[in-house]
Amino acid sequence: SDLDDGDDVEVVVRNENLRVFGFPDEGKDQVPFTLLELHLLGANTLVHLSGHDKDGAEHHFHAKIPGLNFFEQGSTVYLSADPSQIYIFPK
Repeated sequence: SDLDDGDDVEVVVRNENLRVFGFPDEGKDQVPFTLLELHLLGANTLVHLSGHDKDGAEHHFHAKIPGLNFFEQGSTVYLSADPSQIYIFPK
């Protein structure tokens, strides 16, 4: 890789690759987020999430995920993705 520790990067994950869970699944790499908004769009669900990095900075995340998902606004949800489908680009 052409990246060094500490380099600024952009991480891209395709919506189709995201999985959202209402509970942590032991043994899987998941990231907790707070569900701010949820909109049902027929065969998909649009979610607006808020999470914090290791330094405490807040980040917002918007995704259209497959299926109808009935998570409660304000609840903690857990995101995971197949690592082979995560793309990292230098900034």
